[in-house]
Amino acid sequence: MTNKRIVLLVCLIVVGAASWMIFRGRDPLDPLAVLDNPDRMILYSIDGDAVRHDRTVEGADLFHRAPVIGQVNVIAADKRSALAYALKQGIESPERPVECFWPRHALRVTSNGRTVDYLICFECSRIYVYEGNSKVVKHVSRAPQRIFNQHLREAGITLSKGMAPDPQ
Repeated sequence: MTNKRIVLLVCLIVVGAASWMIFRGRDPLDPLAVLDNPDRMILYSIDGDAVRHDRTVEGADLFHRAPVIGQVNVIAADKRSALAYALKQGIESPERPVECFWPRHALRVTSNGRTVDYLICFECSRIYVYEGNSKVVKHVSRAPQRIFNQHLREAGITLSKGMAPDPQ
């Protein structure tokens, strides 16, 4: 009986190590996996005040029911990588969330045919992650806000009113 347990334990260790090596520590079905190598990316400026006050904005495009102020296709691979890296770092080092969720940023990322949407409130440190019909809530630090705002400003996109200042 002891030999069978040892063999089973060794098999589990080998399978676990092989899985980690193949997927580099990230579940391929994890909605954050698309950030590892984004093929396409759209960065959005969201009207957080409209969300906050449950107000509709006449004629505005919606991103998961949040009014869009503007958007930019992130064409350059280095810029896609920088935004994806900043968001991953923010998720890996989240701040303590507070109650609000007045999103002012969003990101649509496509990688290998998978598209995942991120509706982000840096103010309360929450992200709603959408893929298909599923939604997952993640926590994030405010640090990525700076690079998101920088890319929106460079593209001439208006930022949402009432946003907290960029973190230092």
